[in-house]
Amino acid sequence: MKLLQLQLLKTVVNNGLNVSRAAEQHFLVQSAVSRQIAQLEEELGVLLFERRGKKLFAATPLAQFIARQTDAIELSLDNIRAFADDFRDTRTGELCIATTHTQAKYFLPQVMDDFRRRYPNVQIRFMQGAPAELVQMLHERQADIAVCTEELDEDPVLVTHRCYEWSHGVIVPPDHDLAEGALTLERVAR
Repeated sequence: MKLLQLQLLKTVVNNGLNVSRAAEQHFLVQSAVSRQIAQLEEELGVLLFERRGKKLFAATPLAQFIARQTDAIELSLDNIRAFADDFRDTRTGELCIATTHTQAKYFLPQVMDDFRRRYPNVQIRFMQGAPAELVQMLHERQADIAVCTEELDEDPVLVTHRCYEWSHGVIVPPDHDLAEGALTLERVAR
């Protein structure tokens, strides 16, 4: 059962069983409306309209009930959309992010642009420190979240989520001794 089928049925019932008018209101052709109603009847296993030939003659009590229920469904959907809009638009408050200098400089600017667009009413405050200090800021509730690159010791009070894999590389000219072969610390030390 699809919402469009219910809406088409309701429109047909509310327009004196005029399928052409219902099709116009939904920017469809008449055959598409008839097909959707036939599919709904098939799915429910009952006729929703009494017919004389191909013309609809009367809406059954079930069709009238579905039309009324569709009003309630549409109202519920409107309420959900309105609530979602309010929820999205009214995100307010302050978010304090504790981070290392490297993260503040390279990673967070990319992420924060999108966050600020999505939640313009949230004020963001940053605190910087070494990884151990970030953990302390969280424990003391000075920060809401922390972002760092180092693996931290397991902490029963904190939850860690990996955001991305960080990779480092060494860049050398093509004629450098380290340009060929596997790179090891021993080769770098020579």
